[in-house]
Amino acid sequence: MEGAAALDPDVDGLFETWFRHSPDVIVILDARTGVILDASLAVRRYLGYEPEHLIGTHVDRILPAPREVSSLVVDDVWLHGAAFGERDVARIDGSTSCMLMRAALRLLSSHQVVILTLHDITARKRTELAVAEAERRYRGIFENAIEGIFQTTANGHYISANPALARIYGYDSPEALISDLTDIAGQLYVDKNRRAEFQRALQERDEVRDFESEVYRCDRSRIWISENARAVRDRTGHLLYYEGTVVDISVRRRTQEEQARAVRELEHASRLKTEFIATISHELRTPLNIILGYTELLGDGTFGSLVPEQVDVVERVRQTGLELRELIEATLDLSRLDAGAVAVEPQSVDVNALLGELAETHAGQPKDGVALVWQIAPDLPPLTTDPGKLKLVLKNLISNAVKFTEAGVVTVGVTADATGHVFDVCDTGIGIPREAHQLIFEPFRQVDGSDARRFGGVGLGLHIVKRVLALLRGAIEVHSELGMGSTFRVRLPQLQT
Repeated sequence: MEGAAALDPDVDGLFETWFRHSPDVIVILDARTGVILDASLAVRRYLGYEPEHLIGTHVDRILPAPREVSSLVVDDVWLHGAAFGERDVARIDGSTSCMLMRAALRLLSSHQVVILTLHDITARKRTELAVAEAERRYRGIFENAIEGIFQTTANGHYISANPALARIYGYDSPEALISDLTDIAGQLYVDKNRRAEFQRALQERDEVRDFESEVYRCDRSRIWISENARAVRDRTGHLLYYEGTVVDISVRRRTQEEQARAVRELEHASRLKTEFIATISHELRTPLNIILGYTELLGDGTFGSLVPEQVDVVERVRQTGLELRELIEATLDLSRLDAGAVAVEPQSVDVNALLGELAETHAGQPKDGVALVWQIAPDLPPLTTDPGKLKLVLKNLISNAVKFTEAGVVTVGVTADATGHVFDVCDTGIGIPREAHQLIFEPFRQVDGSDARRFGGVGLGLHIVKRVLALLRGAIEVHSELGMGSTFRVRLPQLQT
């Protein structure tokens, strides 16, 4: 060995090869003084030294210690024949590496030496520290989590539980929970079949999410929980245990139940309202139709001629009756829409024929000073829609236009294109300010309260139009300015029959 001439003559070639090229650091020390006699080439890779730079220096250069190294290493070797342990070994740059140290007393060339072997375990120590830190963090999460965390056997025993799970189930500690709950299926679930359903889901998919169940707490009170869990298996697929989390959802369940109860009560109230309106409307319409019938007979002179004052009174009675009948019909329409009792029955509609029926209904002037004009494009193709509901939409739009036009023209126009039909109802009436364009479609709303007193009505017509168009997958637009009249444009698509 170069630099240790006293040892060279008796050094075996095999030992020389092992010494120089060992993957571990090998240092030969004087057994009495701890001076380094030789070092393997591995000191360059692991410690940054050239071997010749260490020869003649004390071993504490690479094994720093609070007291002489000979008392830690060499003396131990003399006392026990060997030394073993983990040590921080100094590198040339001042950093340290953790190494596993083995030291043994040997006789080389009649010279007592200590052969010191250093195996680098820095990476392993880092891994161990990382694992320990991960375990510490996991334990912190496990102990401090808000959600309950568990591990259970397939036959219903708890392997582990965290404090949150103990609190959810009403126990003082996880240990108390594990000790007391020895049969999960029989003791925990209100529905005894729920554990079997839980296991069946895990058997099929190896995991369950949002598995909601009613369970007993320690004091036998009941709560609702939601579980997320997975089946843990070994490499062969054999089930080891279940693990997962538990959340107390009792408040959410109560809220859902209260909401469901409120919905049922509202639906019941709505049905009662619909039945009440239908009954009252029928009871109102019967005498009202009789009144309207007699006013027509009176107006026609069936019961004799009337003086001008009487004619005026009869006409006022007739107009008031018609307005009341319109209100009753609108109320009934809205009630049916609110109750969801309106079904769409699409069919192929001859638009020209349907508009002809509307024209006959509105034959002549709808009221003094207002003319009703029909502008219908020739050869309109059929429209697949619900004819009754289309009539209801147009009737309400026309009535609304006539109502808010004191003198002038109401025009009904129809065109068609590839997407469907477009209906325009235009008037020369009072108009609508821009800020009120959406307001007018709300129930019982008009542009301002004076309109109701001046023109009559309760503001249901346009609301019903919008609701019916939603059923027909149609849309409505308003183009209007105050004092400039209004145009209501309805677009209706072809429906599937």
